Amino acid sequence: MSRTNDYWNTRIQQIFDERRRQIAADELYRIVYERTYEAVNRLYEETQGQGLTRTQLYRSARFLSWRRDLARQLDGLSGTLNGRMERVLTQAYKDAGLAGKADIGKKTVWTVQNRKMAEACISRKWAGDNFSGRIWKNRGELARTVERGITGIVLTGMGRNELLRELNRLDYRERFHPPDGASQSEIEMAYEAYLQRGRRQADCLVRTELMHTLNTAQIETYRSEGVNWLELDAELTACEKCRGVEAHGPYPIERIPWTIGHPNCRCTWLAVEDEDVEERRQEAERKRAEQNAEKRVDNGAESGIIDSENDVDYMSNSFRPRYGAESVSNVGDIHIPVKRVTNSRFEMYTDVGNTGKNKAVRLTEKNMRRVSEMMDAGFEMPKIVVVDFEKYNFNKAAIGGYNRDINTMFINSKYDTNKKIEEYVNRTKGYFSNRTQYAPYLHELGHKQYEDALEAYAKKNGITVDRARYVIENKLTEYVGDKRKKDIKFIENNISKYANEGYVGHNYSELFAECYSMENKNVFAKAILEILKE
Repeated sequence: MSRTNDYWNTRIQQIFDERRRQIAADELYRIVYERTYEAVNRLYEETQGQGLTRTQLYRSARFLSWRRDLARQLDGLSGTLNGRMERVLTQAYKDAGLAGKADIGKKTVWTVQNRKMAEACISRKWAGDNFSGRIWKNRGELARTVERGITGIVLTGMGRNELLRELNRLDYRERFHPPDGASQSEIEMAYEAYLQRGRRQADCLVRTELMHTLNTAQIETYRSEGVNWLELDAELTACEKCRGVEAHGPYPIERIPWTIGHPNCRCTWLAVEDEDVEERRQEAERKRAEQNAEKRVDNGAESGIIDSENDVDYMSNSFRPRYGAESVSNVGDIHIPVKRVTNSRFEMYTDVGNTGKNKAVRLTEKNMRRVSEMMDAGFEMPKIVVVDFEKYNFNKAAIGGYNRDINTMFINSKYDTNKKIEEYVNRTKGYFSNRTQYAPYLHELGHKQYEDALEAYAKKNGITVDRARYVIENKLTEYVGDKRKKDIKFIENNISKYANEGYVGHNYSELFAECYSMENKNVFAKAILEILKE
């Protein structure tokens, strides 16, 4: 399940927009207006000043002619809309189903079983009815609304200002503005307003039914392909209800709260890998243990029993990147187009091509939140850039790197799961001092800690940073050299093989970084780090 990073924000949006255009409900309502407004105008002109009662109006030939004409036009509109909806929803189900298969790496073949699932989805009732029933229900309501409104205007002879107030009350979502201004007659203006209301209701129906079909196709495809977990991806302008459901995901696929949240809802369901759910569970257990430990201290509890109501809910442990302005990150002659991750807790950037729920960005955010809790008080995080190393000719096998000139930590987007990171750091036993998913972040931040310490030492002693580096590294070689006289593998045995390679190659920053990233620092790692604090 690998393409959720840009899948819903591109392919599904394209399907939605394309299929909605094919239905073209706006065009159908415009045709109804054009074919019937002259009859309304004549009705208004012929009845003004006659003092007709409602019964007399209902019996007039002109009124009966207009009402039959309107009914005929609305029947034609509803029949056409019904036929288009059936065809388009069926195709939309297929589009979303095939896209869902591609999203999780399955063969994009549309089977007889898939076709039957589509037919069942289109005809199935939800929220009390299916799309066809709602179309004809809307048609009846619109006919009654138009008839009541026009009858009231004809009988009362409303003036323009009074009529506009009445229409704006009816048209509660936006103020009604006659397209032709004062040149349009009162009755035409009113008639168009009523039909516009019907058009908006039809468009709401189209949007809602289409999104319901797309989501149903996705969910049923995921279920048939063995996906166990889903989470809601709320659109940017989503309501509080949808935001709440999004925040508490993921959900078991058989227990999602709904297929579509409400009319006009544009939120969608995404597949979540079992591995990702397990990582969130483990993270929640860690936070729960810390929370319980803190509460025992605060309350002086001896039993160690903590009220489960205060447990951390791992279902709310989700981060969805939002992107902002684009810029360029310059590393020597390499110029990397990036964009800001606006909702990150850090100053984070990523490739401009990344959209939606990029896995590497999400993983970096999650791991860095944990790493930030491990850092020394007062430590200032560098800028973080998550990019494809191979694309920009960095060491494609590396997980991360730190550039002190631009105070930036780079993370290789190739390593987008904790499993990949852990496989890398545990490939050779003892090669790295930290063997957890936090190793690359702590190591690169260790480089920054080293550079920060050199600058602080230089400032304190009134010397240059290069001179400070010379002094600190002399102290380091004096300490380590003495230890290596007794054990040539002192660094390898007590820190890591990678730290030893750095020391032997006179790249002392690597030794400090390995000591800094060590999960349980021994006396030797602490002694080496203490040199930086002198």
